Amino acid sequence: MRALFRSIFALAAVLVFGGIGMAQVITATLSGTVTDPTGASAPGAKITLTHQETGTVTTKIAGSDGDFQFDFLRVGSYSITIEAAGFKRYEGKGIGLTAGQSVRQSYPLQVGDVTETVQVDASAPLVNTVSAEQSQTFEAQTVKDLPLARRNFTGVLRIGSGVTPATGGSANGIRLNGVGKNGTAYSVDGTESSGNPEGRNAGNFGGVNYVDVLSMESIQEVRVVKGVLPAEYGGALGGQIDVVTRSGTNQLHGSLFENFQKESLNSRDPFLASKVPFTYNQFGGSIGGPVKKNRIFLFGAYEGYRETQQQRVDIVVPTQATRDQVLRAVPDFANTFALVPLPNNTFTPGASNAFFSGVFPASRSDNHIDVKSDIRIGEVSNLSLTYSRGRPSRTIPTGYINNDAYQFTFTERGTASY
Repeated sequence: MRALFRSIFALAAVLVFGGIGMAQVITATLSGTVTDPTGASAPGAKITLTHQETGTVTTKIAGSDGDFQFDFLRVGSYSITIEAAGFKRYEGKGIGLTAGQSVRQSYPLQVGDVTETVQVDASAPLVNTVSAEQSQTFEAQTVKDLPLARRNFTGVLRIGSGVTPATGGSANGIRLNGVGKNGTAYSVDGTESSGNPEGRNAGNFGGVNYVDVLSMESIQEVRVVKGVLPAEYGGALGGQIDVVTRSGTNQLHGSLFENFQKESLNSRDPFLASKVPFTYNQFGGSIGGPVKKNRIFLFGAYEGYRETQQQRVDIVVPTQATRDQVLRAVPDFANTFALVPLPNNTFTPGASNAFFSGVFPASRSDNHIDVKSDIRIGEVSNLSLTYSRGRPSRTIPTGYINNDAYQFTFTERGTASY
């Protein structure tokens, strides 16, 4: 029993501390200077920062130069309160912070009684004036609102500047600033999360899956970093794609969705005489909320899809004359190239080979889940545990009898961060 506990403790230590050296920043930093109306520093001011979704409160005291800094802030919306003797109370709301963001602000106080309050509502996003990288952040609502045929977040990445699609090889991907697709790294909650063990890509090997890395219901924000990359992105040449997962909040929230497509809603394949059967269902939902208010939060999402269709396949087959010659040596050869007499099938003979175009059944399916828990420890620490699981599969018709290709992928990942 002791050996078992030691093994569990060692595994937890590796998960929590082993990735520190290679993790990317998924939190934000907010620093500033408190001044009086003349521009001089206001030392000793009390600064209180509150995360509006979870009610997490962090307090700092300005130094002798009026400076303060909040580190390791989770993404989201914040409110700030500044109090100092002889000055009016300062309140700012709607401060939106994103992953990896580092901003610095100046907060001038007005002379007056501390019972008086000056309220300021944020009306513009904060500008990163600390580091030189180029970054673009897509928040959860933006990712959901954009029209994506398969509800896959990687489709959003292509609308950014310097981003081009990369095709070929075992799976598709993107290029950042002209660098090949393997120069783009992917991370989820700060840890490497390539879906392809043989190359950097959000999708699985062979492009089996429609859900890349995470369900869209589980994404808080997607951040594209390129240009002059900070040292933490040393493994990336073209750029970095950071995905931050959603967390539960003090308010119970959830969602349901259905994406339905049918051949009657689609255009006809120009190489076929008529429309062929096609049905696509993508469905799921999410739920999140507090286990213990202001302390423990839980979020989970499920996404599944089922696709069945008749898919056009173009192959080259031997002509009847060639088959007759081969049959003398290989009697079973005829069954291998039996052609299916369907309305959309065409057969164009040549000298020794013929071009055959036909429709054959194809299918795809997946059941994907994401779970995340956040535990507030003390006043300044947070423990996050995330788990994702997917089982995408597909059947690829080849045009030959009993020779269809079947692909099945295991996708499983877990992250612990403190």
